[in-house]
Parts: sequence; structure tokens; C-alpha cells
Amino acid sequence: MQAQSAAEPWNAPHFSVDPKTLYETASAVAVPDGTDVTELVDDESYTFDDAGRLVHVGHFIYKVITQNGAEEWDSLSVGWEPWHESRPIIRARVIGPDFTVHTLDAKAITEAPARDGDYKSYSDGKRVRAPLPAIAPGVVVEEEYTETETEPLSASGRVGRVGFGLESVPVAHSRVVFDAPAALPLRTNLLLLPGIKPVRAESGGRVTLTVDVGALDPVETADPYLPPDVLRFPMIEFSTGVSWQQVASDYGKIVDSRADSVAVKAAVAPLLAGKKTDAEKEAAILDYLDREVRYTGIEFGEAAIVPHDPAETLAKR
Repeated sequence: MQAQSAAEPWNAPHFSVDPKTLYETASAVAVPDGTDVTELVDDESYTFDDAGRLVHVGHFIYKVITQNGAEEWDSLSVGWEPWHESRPIIRARVIGPDFTVHTLDAKAITEAPARDGDYKSYSDGKRVRAPLPAIAPGVVVEEEYTETETEPLSASGRVGRVGFGLESVPVAHSRVVFDAPAALPLRTNLLLLPGIKPVRAESGGRVTLTVDVGALDPVETADPYLPPDVLRFPMIEFSTGVSWQQVASDYGKIVDSRADSVAVKAAVAPLLAGKKTDAEKEAAILDYLDREVRYTGIEFGEAAIVPHDPAETLAKR
């Protein structure tokens, strides 16, 4: 590939490649007809500490081809949950055809609620967002974000997915690196990536798994509302739990601790009086909830994943 022969920016420290070299390398990516943006680098790393806390870094380099691409790819936005994550760090530079560099101004970074009642959900989640400077057809953009956990999402481990490829956008090089203590039970599973195998290395009590995907053609536009089990994009699943059964069991204990509520029993008992079949009982409970409880997601702090006490839900309707 011409881009690889010119330089390999995915192997260089972020923002270290000379602007002229980076611009010319990104410009060497083939541009299919009708393409608004081409991507040179889609590079991510997932680093875990001994407590299971995660630092996730995303690094992307792309060239804007059309005005539509400039309008669609004109900002950088990252969300976070303050109860277990610190404020993300974002940075970017925009390189013009004359190799002039425009750097993202930290003063242009705004912070807002990630969810402010949309879809009847409220939370203390937040989002940083910033407009990219000097965006126009022909520029090359390098951007990076860093997400850092202050507490592990779950003491039992976590499960995640890393997607590759973009709809209608060719990608010259994709890679993901996992870095974890050797004692952490890190596992991966590759989907729609035939012939690709993680490269494992171990040193100093730590293990790295590198999945070098290489080039990806644009993913074709699909029909809307496909079932969630229909995979469209190549993907890596990862887990740091001892087993799925252990993660499910530990979470199940949290849910079960909230389910045995005197308030629930008091509300349900009269609803079930005289009902003989499960269908009748279910219909009575659903009718009660429809009349008496308004659906609203109150997801502050760990309530984003831990259910509220049913007594509180009934009291607040």
C-alpha cells in the first residue's frame, strides 16, 4: 500500500509525525467515488491496572474530501460518567493542503450533560465537545481522546466490544492493543475478522494483545432496524472477568438484594387477589404499573447500572 510505504503513523507517537509527511500519507489512501472522508488510522488501546481500572485511548487520522464530509466530521465529542471516570482529555490538529497546522484550542472545549431528559432519562453523565479549527475539504485531521477510570466499572470484571470499519468510509489501517497485568483474566473473541489473530507478548508481569486488522473497505449501507444479533462491522469482544457466570452471579446478587421489598409485596398482594393464572396476574401488575408509575430513568451515579429500590420507585411514582 502506498500509504504504508510513505510512513506508518500508527507506529509513531501520536502527533509526532511531520505535518507534510502525515498529509501526504493520508492523501495516498484511495478515494472511491462518492466518498466524503477517508481514514488513514483507526487506532485504539485499552490498558488495565491491577485493580481492573481502564485507560482507553482512541487515535484517528482522516482526510476530509467533500463539503459534506467537512460538515459531518467538524467536531470531537466524548462522554463520561463522573462516578467512576475522570473528565476525558481530547486534542486534535488540522493540517491544510499547504501543510499549515491548526491546533484545537482548549478554550473551545465545552462541557454539557450527556443526557438531560432525552428519552425520559436523566443522569449525571457528561460530555465534552469541541469544534475542530479550519475544517474544509482537503484538510487532514489527527485527533485523540483519553478516557480514564477512577474506579473499576465492576469488581467482577468488565465486558466490552471494539468495532472496526465505517459506513461509506475506507480505512487504511485499523489496530487495537490490550495491555493488562498477567494476573488479570483478559480474553478476546474476534468476529468477522477471518485470518486475523491477536499477537500476544508478555513482559514484566504484563500481557499485551495486539490485533492488527490492516485495511478495511467501506461497510455497505444496511436496511434499518436489523436485529441486534446481525453483525455488520468487524468486532472484537473482550472480557476481564473470571467467567461470565461469575460476572452474572455477582450482578444478580445486587439485583436480588433490591427485589425483596415489603413495599412491593404490599402493592402486589391486592392486585393478585382472585387471579388464578400467571397471565391474569401479569396483566394485573402491568395494568397497575401503566396507571401508577411513569417511566423515567433516574440514572445518577451507580444507578446507571444498579436498580433503584422498588419502594423508592413506588413512592415517587
